[in-house]
Order: sequence, then structure tokens, then C-alpha cells
Amino acid sequence: MRRLITVYALSVWLGLLSFGVTAMPKNGQDYLTVNLPDNITLDADVVEFFWYGAPSSQQYIPYRKAHLAGSPGLKWQYMPVVMRPEWRPAAKAFYIAAESEQFERLHLELFEQARDFPELLADEAGVITWFAERGFNENDVRRSYLATHTNQQLEADRSVLEALPIPGVPALLIRGKYLLHAGMHKSVDRYDATVSYLLALPVPTVEAK
Repeated sequence: MRRLITVYALSVWLGLLSFGVTAMPKNGQDYLTVNLPDNITLDADVVEFFWYGAPSSQQYIPYRKAHLAGSPGLKWQYMPVVMRPEWRPAAKAFYIAAESEQFERLHLELFEQARDFPELLADEAGVITWFAERGFNENDVRRSYLATHTNQQLEADRSVLEALPIPGVPALLIRGKYLLHAGMHKSVDRYDATVSYLLALPVPTVEAK
């Protein structure tokens, strides 16, 4: 990988109060305007790039919940980042969970697992055990873990990640045009104020390709 993601960039959020939340976010400082390559199409209003083991990704959960509760029609997509080999099992766990009707609950529990006992998400055996403890068939989980479509999804995610300047998580791509990441803000409140500002902007016009 050509970049090493700074997963703890937002650890400074812990215990900090919002600063200057009412200030108008600035392009190039609080967020970036980006152009995706022609071969990448993302239909969601928001794409959240995350890693289960990043405290900053965990801290953003209640803010994301608030956005979804306040805007029922908001399309929010999750994309696990894999910038080190040891992050791959947890990313596969995400896609296994995504196949379940219990996804939202499992997604939150994976964050909790990574926070409290991350060792269980460190390899194939641990991921299979984690799902088996929640009533999933071990053979089904193993098939999903090793499935071609799971590996292809991770490769597709990698292509998106490499096309964007993301040095820290959580990073949000809003309406395919505006990007903000962990390193841009010193408080979660300021970060989320920028998210609210960008979501309130007119939807960018899609140019014909």
C-alpha cells in the first residue's frame, strides 16, 4: 500500500469539547472536494470508511446514528479499510455480517469486540468462532470467509481507497464529492458539524462521462 492509514488520528477526540463548531467549514481545511475516477461509481449519500479497531471510528457511532435517525432517506454505506494484512479478517467479518438480516446489531457488536478483545478478529479461526458464538453455522461462515465474492469485494474497496486521500478513519465521502477524514479535526463535534454542513449543501450535479 502506498499510504499507511493513521488509525489513531482522532484519539484526541477523547475528552475534548467542540471548538468553533459554528464557524463555516472551509474547503481544503475542514473537507476536500474530490473527483472519483470514471471506473468507480458510488450511489450512497455517505460512504463511511472505517476500521473496527480504531477508537475514532467507534466514537463516531452515535453521531452516525443521529444522522440516520434524523434523515430516514439518507443512504449510508460502510466500507472497511484494509491497509495492513492483519486488518483483513475483521473486514471479512464485516462482509459476512452484511449478508445477515441481523447486520446492524452484528456491526455494532464487531466494534465492541474490537474494542474489548480484538484478538478474536485477528484471523479466520477467530472470526468463525465469533459468529458461531452468535448461532451461525461454522461451515457457512467459513465458506463466506473464503468466498471469491468476499475477496473481490475487498479488492473493489481497495481500489476506492487508493483513489482517495484518506490518512485516517473515520473518513466520510459525502455524495461522491466531499471528503473529510480524521486528521482534519481535533474534536468529534467539529468533525460532525462539517458533516452536517456538507449534507445540507445542494446535491452536486453529475456530469456526463
